[in-house]
Amino acid sequence: MTFLSHLYQIALIIAFFGFVWKFIFLAFAAGSVVWRPTFFIGKAIGYYLLVSLIALQTLVSLEDASFGYAIFMLIFGAILVFFLVGGGMAEVQKEMHQSGSYESYDLLKYDGLFLIGSVIFYIVAMFVPFLAATPPVFWAAHALDWVASIPIVGFLLALYGGWTFLGLLFSMVLYGGIAAVFSAAFLYKKAGFGKAKEAEKIIDVPADTKE
Repeated sequence: MTFLSHLYQIALIIAFFGFVWKFIFLAFAAGSVVWRPTFFIGKAIGYYLLVSLIALQTLVSLEDASFGYAIFMLIFGAILVFFLVGGGMAEVQKEMHQSGSYESYDLLKYDGLFLIGSVIFYIVAMFVPFLAATPPVFWAAHALDWVASIPIVGFLLALYGGWTFLGLLFSMVLYGGIAAVFSAAFLYKKAGFGKAKEAEKIIDVPADTKE
């Protein structure tokens, strides 16, 4: 499978969860009124299905791939999961802030753990695939294939997924560039190059001529 084909499949997965899972999650959100942990159980199931689908799709794309390409896909997938899950969490926080429902912030208290756990699980699943290859994940994969096979719906799904995925790629490049600049500046300062140049300037300054 080519890299572009892999990106197309990832875009479909993102779009599928962007539409379908939101409706399924409403049941967990409603159940949290009776029992609060239901909300977090729903989030855990959603992240598990999403990350598992991405991990299995990545493994499929790595058939007969070189070692270097496999390492690249492992790192790329981990970064993708980080921005995908983290971006969704940031969007929810933004909506809560705009709506003024600050009492709902209690529902976000485990988001950090979910984010880190999602990335770690993706990496582990790449080496231990049976953790992701479970009946619920296969059911979600079949449901995704069925929805994507519907002519108009499949096209809209791919369009939405592609647009969302391009936004994620832009964020990855933007924040990756910012991180690289700050890292380079930190290393530059840590190595003492800045202080060395300042010392050179002090040495080069001619002394004042005494009267």
